[in-house]
Amino acid sequence: LNLIRHEIEHAFQSGVFELRGYDFFTCPKSEKNYLLDPSEIPAYVHGFRISSESSRDFEKSIYKFINDHASHLNLPEDETIRTFNVWKNYLKN
Repeated sequence: LNLIRHEIEHAFQSGVFELRGYDFFTCPKSEKNYLLDPSEIPAYVHGFRISSESSRDFEKSIYKFINDHASHLNLPEDETIRTFNVWKNYLKN
């Protein structure tokens, strides 16, 4: 169900994603880290938010998901932490 929700979110996206305090053009990210792509952040965050029972549950879920992703792609720790913080901040927006 999360996969379907994620893809539906993409279908309804329009415009450019913006997050206060984060500049996608000046903050470096690995080419392989698609979790920081402007179109992916809202889709993933909304999917995890819907399937989470609380904000703590949301944070635990995304932490595991992002860490697994980062481990698989050998992302640096600072980028892993930045990805987690961007997703968490997007939820607050």
